[in-house]
Amino acid sequence: MAIPQNFEALTRLLASLPESNPTPVIILAGDGQVQYANPAVERLLMALGFESDNPAQLLPVDAAERLPAIGQEGQAHWEYPVKSNQFACEVVADTGSNFFRLFLSDITERKHDQERLNRLAYYDPLTGLPNRAKLLSELHREIRVADQTAQAFALLVVDLDTFKLVSYTLGHRHGDLLLQQVAHRISSLVDGGCMIARFGEDEFAVVMRNIDRKGALRLSANLVDELTPVYTLAGLLVDAPASIGVVLYPEHGDSASSLIQHANIAIHSAREANSRIAIYDPDHDNYTTRRLTLLTDLRQAINHGDLFMHYQPKIDLSGNRVCGVEALIRWQHADLGSIPADEFIPVAEGTYLIEPLTLWVLNDVLRTWRNRSSALDGIRVSINLSARNLNNSELPDILAGLLNHWKVDPATLVLEITESALMVDPDSAMDVLNRFHQLGVGLSIDDFGTGYSSLAYLSRLPVDELKIDRSFVTRVDSNQGNAAIVRSTVQLAHNLGMRVVAEGVETQAELSILGDCGCDTVQGYLFSKPLAVDQFVDWLEAQDMA
Repeated sequence: MAIPQNFEALTRLLASLPESNPTPVIILAGDGQVQYANPAVERLLMALGFESDNPAQLLPVDAAERLPAIGQEGQAHWEYPVKSNQFACEVVADTGSNFFRLFLSDITERKHDQERLNRLAYYDPLTGLPNRAKLLSELHREIRVADQTAQAFALLVVDLDTFKLVSYTLGHRHGDLLLQQVAHRISSLVDGGCMIARFGEDEFAVVMRNIDRKGALRLSANLVDELTPVYTLAGLLVDAPASIGVVLYPEHGDSASSLIQHANIAIHSAREANSRIAIYDPDHDNYTTRRLTLLTDLRQAINHGDLFMHYQPKIDLSGNRVCGVEALIRWQHADLGSIPADEFIPVAEGTYLIEPLTLWVLNDVLRTWRNRSSALDGIRVSINLSARNLNNSELPDILAGLLNHWKVDPATLVLEITESALMVDPDSAMDVLNRFHQLGVGLSIDDFGTGYSSLAYLSRLPVDELKIDRSFVTRVDSNQGNAAIVRSTVQLAHNLGMRVVAEGVETQAELSILGDCGCDTVQGYLFSKPLAVDQFVDWLEAQDMA
């Protein structure tokens, strides 16, 4: 090794580096030539299978180009491969000379640990696909690229419709096998340039670059076809269809979270439409800030008197008299004005608020009937219950307590339950209805004909009446199909010992046909719109039917 021109500077550096230093140290000249290597370097060379007299083998081939400026104070950090290992090198310039101290370390294990941690943090261990964190990171990147290039991209969210059923029936191990097979099918169909991720228990996502609505829907249809064939699990052929929600950037969201949220809403829309695929439509998005506002304010309205009841008369056709009313809740919002019941009732039904709301209605109606017993004598009042109410085993006892508190005859009250609500949990509904029946209150099946209940199930219910949905009453005089449905429903109900109520009657022609079909009771705007209780009492006194 030639003696360098600034030998004194090198001697000074060597004096500062003890031979026993366990860290491999190399002194390098500005031209990339090795001037010194300590014994630890020689041991490292031998361990890696290199010739022990050539320390340059431990440095990158472009080491001279990576060095800081000569003659100035400076440092650098290098990371580079050496054979199958990864090395780090801390470079420190010697001020006033053209020498550099290089401190080497083998970071192979640390790199492997980082890769393992990265794998755990960003990949799903079951399917090997990117996970939710990786998907969000990729969506953020795609948004930046799309903004720069003005090229749209699409996000498809694939949700398995029967995963929980499979997992609960066959066990979680077979549920995991199903997810692995689904991941394989999606990966086999989607181009390698797209990103596939598993970001929920049974949800997968596909990110497709530079694609339009038509292309996204075409791929969605191909995915549905690919996922439709049955799977073999535990020796059984298992059906596991999928629903797909499609969103496009920037049309359907301006952030990763909004895109995912809207894709899930699209899935919900697909299922409601009995379809496998839906693209996000803001007009079908019920999860808005207004909905959240209603949820927050409804809690206050229940406690602060913003709710009130209206009553729509029911007419007994055989006696041409008012026999009852349907109690209908109303909400006058301080800022938003009148809120339609079909807007805030679903909000309540989707949360715990339906229970306090139902209790408020029951209490208010029974209090009204107690306070106006003389004016409302002989008038039965119907109150609507939801599916959640039928799952509340405490409600019959609560109702019994309210009836006793307000001294109202149970026979005065009729509880209306929709046909679809009965089918959410038939066993629980049957138990609650039997207990209501034991109290002596009347029971009615509302919106009959729109659900899926069987005749055998209906015959076992302790109900007093069927209420034909308004969709069959409208134009019953001109629609032979509706007339046939009404006629057969009346016959069915009478054979089961039930009365029949037709709602939504608006014309004299409809009333005439309903009478001919044998309907017992009718209600609708032909007679009166829903009225506040004082208005109803005035209306009742003005009739020659009371």
